[in-house]
Amino acid sequence: MSVEMLAILCLGGITLLGYMIAINAHGAVRISISYLIATVLLVATVFVVVQHVDQKLRMEAAMKQEAQAALAAYAKPATPPPAPDTTVEVDKKKTEAGARISAFIADGKAILQSVVGADMRDPNLDYNSLVARASDASARANQFRQRIEVMEVDLALFPSCVPLIQQAASHLSSSCSYCRGYFHAENSDDESARYRQMLNEARTASDFFQQADIQLSTGLK
Repeated sequence: MSVEMLAILCLGGITLLGYMIAINAHGAVRISISYLIATVLLVATVFVVVQHVDQKLRMEAAMKQEAQAALAAYAKPATPPPAPDTTVEVDKKKTEAGARISAFIADGKAILQSVVGADMRDPNLDYNSLVARASDASARANQFRQRIEVMEVDLALFPSCVPLIQQAASHLSSSCSYCRGYFHAENSDDESARYRQMLNEARTASDFFQQADIQLSTGLK
């Protein structure tokens, strides 16, 4: 029960008590005063009840209005936000991916150049240093092949480059393997054969890298 209802009930009870006193009063003056007080209490009680009911009706009307407004706002379709320029977004992603792939291809070419441009009989290096250099190039070539999987998301935007880079990486790895095997040849003929195979694999890898560069440039246009 609310405080307002409790106050109205108390006021009604006082009004009823006032009339009971007026009924039981003796003497003209006492009766007149008792009825006057009881009537004033009755008027006050009626006024308070009317105000309470009126206030309650107004609150219900206001709540109903708010509910209708909320329902109307919900029913009204919201204006969709303007669609982003998907072409610009795709071009931006493609450009960024192209730059990363270009740098990736450049890394492969650098490994290739370190093999082809190396002096296999560098007088400034001993045998162990020459072998270590060849082994390092071979390890870098293998890492390069593994990085293709890491570049999968970028390469998906340039599908024509994928088989070319894969072929280039495969021949680069083979060239490095022949380079390392060169230092373990049993005789001069075996040494020469491995050197020729190293150069052949290197040329093939270089061709595939060049084709991948061309396809990448075409895809960025």
